[in-house]
Amino acid sequence: MGCPFFGEINEPNSRAFWDDFDENESVNTVSFSWEYINKNAIENQEIEELLLIEGESISNVVDGILMKPSDFELFAVLNPSQALKMYKNANKLICVYNRRDILDSGSILNEVMQFLNIPKVITISIHSKAQYKTENLREIEESFTILKGLNSEVDYAKELKCPNFIVGLSGGVISWRQANNMRTHTYVVYVDGSLDRMTSKTLTKLFSDIGYKIEVLSDKFRSSSYLYM
Repeated sequence: MGCPFFGEINEPNSRAFWDDFDENESVNTVSFSWEYINKNAIENQEIEELLLIEGESISNVVDGILMKPSDFELFAVLNPSQALKMYKNANKLICVYNRRDILDSGSILNEVMQFLNIPKVITISIHSKAQYKTENLREIEESFTILKGLNSEVDYAKELKCPNFIVGLSGGVISWRQANNMRTHTYVVYVDGSLDRMTSKTLTKLFSDIGYKIEVLSDKFRSSSYLYM
């Protein structure tokens, strides 16, 4: 949209703020595709639960506090750059999404939609604490991490309230399941700085309390997984 002259009324192409761009402007889209390491891992299997973990460089953190090769089998990755990894553990799927560009979330949702029509889905998304909005300044100042939830299964994850909202792949998953009359248990972890051994305590407790075995693997833990968007 060009610069208007003085006094000119320049109507935008759309009332939606995200659609106000030149109609001739090219939009770069990334094409995602699955690479199956062991597609037989889920064929003819009754999957009862999916856990989605989303954040910047989150796979490093998950490898450090949750994953053990004997417990979790990697059966598929979403390329390019292994943006998303899918693991299987008994009748559960664990989806680890290294969020790089939030604009890719819609395309990635199309790829993971095949896994969403199952009884129980849990999402955990990690963001910078600077994104959390509240009038209670003490809540921000007194803790390294802030945990909020929707349809929470733990009493210490208080309800996420406006003007905060859920974005990225987690937001798409919640919307898709809601449109199909299915609940999603959702958690948002706001982190002050990097997710290291200190700030990850809330996350490790949450994993444990929702039924995922925790074993901190100190030799793998990365303290440089900065999660600012």
